[in-house]
Amino acid sequence: MKSLIIIMVVVLLFSVSVWAISPEEIKTLKDYTAVVTQQYQGSGVFISENHIITCAHLFTFGIDKVSIKIDGVEIIGNLIKKSIDIDLALVEISGKHSYVQLETEWEVGQEIYIISAPYGIEDTLFYGRIANFYRNDLLFDAKVMPGTSGGGIFNLDGKLLGIITAYYGEAGDSLGIAITARTILDFLK
Repeated sequence: MKSLIIIMVVVLLFSVSVWAISPEEIKTLKDYTAVVTQQYQGSGVFISENHIITCAHLFTFGIDKVSIKIDGVEIIGNLIKKSIDIDLALVEISGKHSYVQLETEWEVGQEIYIISAPYGIEDTLFYGRIANFYRNDLLFDAKVMPGTSGGGIFNLDGKLLGIITAYYGEAGDSLGIAITARTILDFLK
């Protein structure tokens, strides 16, 4: 009986921490994101009032105009920088938007939230944890599938730890791979 009570307490504590983010904080995280709909569909994160960071593998060579969907409204942005080697692309759009702060400090086991557009479904929220650091990338256990590339990985304070670039395994049951905020900052220099 004591074992059952301990297990129930552990489960209760874990379930409370999973949803430690409020609906207002979720709305704020969603304000930082966009859907990239060029050759392949993916996601992106505002890192300044008019710049979105996303993955380079979403674009073909020679493309300089990018279709971006923000809150269901499609606009055209300019692809201003791209690195195939590190799989990052920077898109500039008109107007002013909410943007996220980048965080370069993290630890294995840390809770994270992901907001992306799997299969084109905008503003989808996933929860997970950082699993490891491997070859300059963060590994994490939250769901990753087509359309999540370029989506943000946020800590519980709403700061960007990285963006999704790939996954190992089957879609939805995989180990996610993210480009770190430190690599993003180096790319922006």
